[in-house]
Amino acid sequence: MSSLALTGGLRSPPLASTPTAALLTRGREHVVAFATEHFGNLFGAHGVIGESCSLIIDAVREASGRSGAVAGVMATAEARVPERGEEEDSAGEKMRRHVLEATVEAMREGVTLVDGGGVVVFANKAAEAMYGTTRGGLIGRSVTELTALPSWEIAHVLAAMDEQIRESGSWRGDCHNRRIDDGTAFVTAAHITSLRSGGVAYRLRVEENVTEQRRDVERTAFLANGASILGQSLDYRETLGALARLCVPTIADMALIDVVSVQGVLQRVGCAHRDPSCEERLCATPTLRARSARDGDAAPLFLRDVAEDSLALLARDDDEAARWGELGVSSWLSVPIALHGDSFGTIALAMNGSGRRFNEGDLEVVLDLAARAANAVDNARLHAATSTARDEAERANRAKSELLSHASHDLRTPLNAISGYAELLEMGILGEVNDAQRDALARIQRSQRHLLALINDLLNFTRLEAGGVDFDFAAMEMSGVAAEVTALLREQAEAKGISLHCESTGEVRAWADEEKVFQIVLNLLRNAIKFTAKGGSVAVRVAQQGDSALLTVSDTGIGIPADKMNAIFEPFTQVGRSFSRPQEGSGLGLAISRELTRAMGGELLVSSMMEQGSTFSLVLPREKKAAHRPEATPGAA
Repeated sequence: MSSLALTGGLRSPPLASTPTAALLTRGREHVVAFATEHFGNLFGAHGVIGESCSLIIDAVREASGRSGAVAGVMATAEARVPERGEEEDSAGEKMRRHVLEATVEAMREGVTLVDGGGVVVFANKAAEAMYGTTRGGLIGRSVTELTALPSWEIAHVLAAMDEQIRESGSWRGDCHNRRIDDGTAFVTAAHITSLRSGGVAYRLRVEENVTEQRRDVERTAFLANGASILGQSLDYRETLGALARLCVPTIADMALIDVVSVQGVLQRVGCAHRDPSCEERLCATPTLRARSARDGDAAPLFLRDVAEDSLALLARDDDEAARWGELGVSSWLSVPIALHGDSFGTIALAMNGSGRRFNEGDLEVVLDLAARAANAVDNARLHAATSTARDEAERANRAKSELLSHASHDLRTPLNAISGYAELLEMGILGEVNDAQRDALARIQRSQRHLLALINDLLNFTRLEAGGVDFDFAAMEMSGVAAEVTALLREQAEAKGISLHCESTGEVRAWADEEKVFQIVLNLLRNAIKFTAKGGSVAVRVAQQGDSALLTVSDTGIGIPADKMNAIFEPFTQVGRSFSRPQEGSGLGLAISRELTRAMGGELLVSSMMEQGSTFSLVLPREKKAAHRPEATPGAA
């Protein structure tokens, strides 16, 4: 038979030269008219088809719902074919019959007619091409030969289909089919209609190949589900195992996922097979070598059809090739799990019994999936490394705190003895003391007190870190604390030639531990005096600020560099300490002060300019409430 002009075959003659030109009104319709001249009594050659042609055309019109050439020709030809026995001498009747026959033959959809025994008795060219056979190759075949469903499912599906057709006269849905030439599975959107001719029942099937459309939908859903699985846990072994199970049977019949551990060992973390009885054997089979992570090859491997010699080339040895051969792999797709050019795993998928084959669309989906898996593995490993580092740091910190605590306790005993004996000597209990000796004893006592203060700072800091500091919260008056600390240090300030004054806007109350507030203000004021040169000034101010009580300590000292604003609150840090400008202290005062402040629901802030001075702001809640840390102002740490 000649090819239709629709399919790019023979050219149709000019419309005016065809005997059907008078009946055709649109340009596309002359294609069917041309087919009429060449195909003759096509349906009549199959006997029952010619007899039921009008029924077929009516059913095809309803099933396809198409406009354009098919609908137009049907309308023009009035979709009537004479029954067997009627007079068919009329040229017009023959023409209409041929037009209808050629219409079905020219359709893009596949059209087949199946008898009551499930055997194909007619198929148009589109159906034969769809099922991968030559002209007449579908005739006489059972529909069970054409399905891609597993044997145990065929009877159930056909029974459900028959029941619906008996109830409503037709069935619509997706059919899973298999090509005759290479066994490839494909999906059709089908409309199956029941019709009778000469007292015999038939099934008319109108099908359109929608494999790629269905695959696109499945791929989109698959990637969404895969992303959800990868985001469910930081245990990548668990998530990749679930990912392998998602792959089967959605996009593959077999799935293997391998990952190289941080120790450099290739581990299987995911395995799934459409036949559960084969899964154990699959899981024990190494991934095909050519693109595995162990080889460090970051290129995908895509084999639409896997031949026996392909297995021999890809497998590590004959035994491995034989094992894959026993698994019946027919199509293969593997991609590396790689990030930043570093390959540390493989996702390998295979087909074996469904008749499906991988294509470029599947490759794109699996590449996308592998990229997501790589990020998931990398994030999981970073989290694990961070957790390990944090645990180690916490263990080291606890060990440090325990050491400092024990050392501090051990040091306080001899220091107390030094203080006691110095006082005894100063009192003359052990003999008369001259002025030079008294001066030396005074120096010893000052040094002892300084050292004891450092040790007390260490103890306080270790207790804070360990959460071992108790707080006695109550409503307290901030102005009184400010005045008391100022009076305590006034003599020290005046000895350095520093002006010290205290200001308050009135009674300012806070909800805090008064003893801890006293310690904080004492630390702040000592620092201000320490870092302010002779002739400078230090001011303590107390005021109400919304729901908070505010106490500031300002000085005209050396200032703090902008890049050190945060560092000054770290333990053992002192700004300005150097060999040329030594400063006393442990470097724990501000660290302790900030932790005490935060433990009371407040915040300790700082603003400073070099060589102009600094201002430390102690902010505490005025009433009992949940801890709240105010936002730092510009320039505050």
